[in-house]
Parts: sequence; C-alpha cells; structure tokens
Amino acid sequence: MAVSYSRVRRPSVDDVDELIDRCREKLGEPDGVYRPAPVWKHLLLGGGLLVGGLLVGGLVLAVAPRAAAGLAKVLLIGPVAGGLILWHGLAARGRAVLTYPDGLLPVGRGVVDWIAWDAVGPLSLRAKDATPAGPVLAVGRPTVMLNAARLTVERDGGPPLLIRPALIGYDLLAVRVQRERFARRWPAVRKAFDAGEAVGFGPLDLSRDGVGKGTKVLPWDRVKAVEVKGGRVIVKRKGRWLTWAAVPLEKVPDPAVFLALADHARGAAGDDPGERLV
Repeated sequence: MAVSYSRVRRPSVDDVDELIDRCREKLGEPDGVYRPAPVWKHLLLGGGLLVGGLLVGGLVLAVAPRAAAGLAKVLLIGPVAGGLILWHGLAARGRAVLTYPDGLLPVGRGVVDWIAWDAVGPLSLRAKDATPAGPVLAVGRPTVMLNAARLTVERDGGPPLLIRPALIGYDLLAVRVQRERFARRWPAVRKAFDAGEAVGFGPLDLSRDGVGKGTKVLPWDRVKAVEVKGGRVIVKRKGRWLTWAAVPLEKVPDPAVFLALADHARGAAGDDPGERLV
C-alpha cells in the first residue's frame, strides 16, 4: 500500500533521509538500509568516461579517419558506459530500500511503498557475474557497466519493483530478497515436482522426465550439467560439446529456485537445498 509523502518541491536526497527517519519511528529499526551512492561519484566516473571517450573518439577520427571506422565499437565503449553510469545514478537518486523481518520498504520520490515478503512474486535477475551460494545466487556489483545488473521483483497487487545496482549494498540486498523468496517458494515447488508435475521457469521447465524447452525434453540421465555462466542459464548434454540450452538469466524467473530444483532432480546433492538457508 503506497503512502503519499506530501511535499511541493521536488524530493531530494535529504527527503530520503527524512523518510527513513520517519519509517524508523513508525516501524522500528530496519535490519537493512540501502541508499543510493553519492551522486558525485557517478558524475565523476560517468562524466569522465563520457567526455574522455568522446575526446578520444574525436581525436582518432581527426588523425586516422579510416582507422576510426574499424575501431567504432571500441571507441563507443567509454561514452556508452559513462552514459549508463550517469543514467543509473540519477535514476537511483532520491530512492532507498529498507528491509524488515516481514517485508521490504522502497522509499523515495515522495512515496513509501510496503511489500510484505509473502507478497513477493517471481524474481528476475540480470547479472553477468552470478555464483550459486546455498539457496541464492551471489551477484557482484558492477562499477562501470551498471546496465548489466538489476533485480526485478514482481509482487501481488502492484507494479514490479526495480532494484538498481547504483544502491550501496545492492549485492547484499539481492541476496536478501532471493533468500526470502526461496524460503517461501521452495516447499511448494519441490512438492509439485515430487508429485509428478512440471514446474515452469519461463522458457524452461523441470519435471521427472527431464529439462524441457519448448517441445524438446532432455532426460535427466542425459543431463551433464545445469549451471549459470556469463549471465546465462546453461544446460549441457552428456557426450556433446555444444550446449543443449542457453537462456539469458533474466528470462528464468527465480533462478536460485530453478537451480535448486534441478539439483534435487538430478540427485547431485546429498541434502535438501531448503536446509541450506543461512
């Protein structure tokens, strides 16, 4: 339920601090506070990459125009990365996320919006660097290509919540949200799978028959590995060099639950992934 925070002027970072203080007074001390990084850091890094990249590109174009055409993609890396840093930094400005034992609280831009953990729906995770760690995927916080990471939280009765990596502690917040979602979805998912039902995860599904993708099914006794690598969920087949399926991580809802269920189905782990909650 959204609660308006009336102010005539445009909210600033100071407003976020005031909102956080009011939330502490009404709801108690949160167990996590994730604020936007100081905007000057994004201005320095993003502006430096943007201006420096444009200057280098202009210099190469002036001195060696023929070479500039072949190096266009390389020369664009700096300006594009700088622009993304500036955009994400400004988009996160004035916003923060607080976490409590029973929910999370996005605040900023004049609004406080409570989301109970039980109301959190499927998670969509974009990450080039994601490593399985118990019931979650540990993610790194990119310092340059911020567009390569984000966490989208679907929820009951409201629009999705987009959590950007420009927040300080983004990696810890991503783990916290995944852990809460895993604790609530895993028992039902495992029960459905053990009962013989197919469990869908976007373009992939898991059943007793194997891994499904569209009309294709790879039996479990032919599955070599199910892993996350380079920002994709990869399914490998025994005896084959090419991957059987490679799906962008962001397209697989609740990827940590997907990996745990694949692990359970293959009998690769000797314990219940749900018992690895820490």
